[in-house]
Amino acid sequence: MSDHTMFLDFGLFSINWYGLMMGVTVLLTAGLYVLLRRRQGENAENSLTTALIAMPAALVGARVFYCWFAKALFAGGVIEMMNLLTGGYALYGALLGILPVISARGLRGGKSLPAMLDAVCPPLSFAIAAEKWAGLINGSDIGFSVSAPWVQRFPFSLLSAADQTYYLWVGFFEGLTAAILCAALAAVFLTQYPQGRSGTRRGDVTLLFMMGYGFSQSFWESMRDDSLFMVTLGFVRINQIISIVMAAAALILLMVRRGRRKGVSAADIGLWTLCGAALALAVYCEFTMNAVSMTRNYILLAVSLSSMLTAGVLLLVESRRHTADERSSALPDRKRLGDTQSGQNTPTDPADGAADGFASIDVDGLDLDELKSLR
Repeated sequence: MSDHTMFLDFGLFSINWYGLMMGVTVLLTAGLYVLLRRRQGENAENSLTTALIAMPAALVGARVFYCWFAKALFAGGVIEMMNLLTGGYALYGALLGILPVISARGLRGGKSLPAMLDAVCPPLSFAIAAEKWAGLINGSDIGFSVSAPWVQRFPFSLLSAADQTYYLWVGFFEGLTAAILCAALAAVFLTQYPQGRSGTRRGDVTLLFMMGYGFSQSFWESMRDDSLFMVTLGFVRINQIISIVMAAAALILLMVRRGRRKGVSAADIGLWTLCGAALALAVYCEFTMNAVSMTRNYILLAVSLSSMLTAGVLLLVESRRHTADERSSALPDRKRLGDTQSGQNTPTDPADGAADGFASIDVDGLDLDELKSLR
């Protein structure tokens, strides 16, 4: 693990490669957000203003969150905490800083908060991947020591210059997972929001991010040795708790949404039971982790978290398919309208038929733009 690699040194302050890479990443993330909001039909200037306000809010949130759970590292108190050049930031703190900005901008402009969050998640996943891989420069996101020869190589592990020991580079796997998640979110976003349209099923991209990042990060955090820990439980990582709570909340929301739409069936009860058992197994594996049971527990932890993620994705797919069926059923049946009007010997106007059909169709889940296009 190497120290910070200097990019420029001005005496009073310096810029290292890690800081430079993160600065470029923030700018790219803001640009991607603006592009995705434009695809949703939002004004580029308004989106850029939101991004410019969110960037310092994310920085402050990340710093405050880290300092709150790592007070022991700052002997100088608040003054030392305010020195941003000393390092120490937390991703979930950045998210907590961004959310009020997005919410306030959405409420002020009458925008859809789920749609705005959908536009945040793909760029955010990109930023996470870049940050994790940039950790190679300063040797962050490190796990336990490894002895197997096939693991003692880049990018699986990093060699510590201090004790000449190989440590698992968890940041590589975290970044790889975030990159895959970014690609998946982008694909869903592009299909959910046609060019210049506000789209349907707003919030699905956000739910997928919550589950994908939450369940995967719960696993990777368990392997890290440099994470923030709970104050009351010294072996439980705060990021791990937030990750599993966030992912479980998204999964529960999808289950409730399905139950309200179709009613609670025996299959639903079985799914809830299996997900509850998987969650209990994940908690058990984390609390009983030791040197003897490590391999077994990590396998069981991966299986339990993957099971919950799979269940969530299937629920999301089923929900989107249901919405697609509703949209297709809302299209006017020209033949039926023509048959009913043939006795009057008048030409059938498809637009009139579509308008007349609105009185009897179920438009739940349809977007306003969709309704306008039918008219």
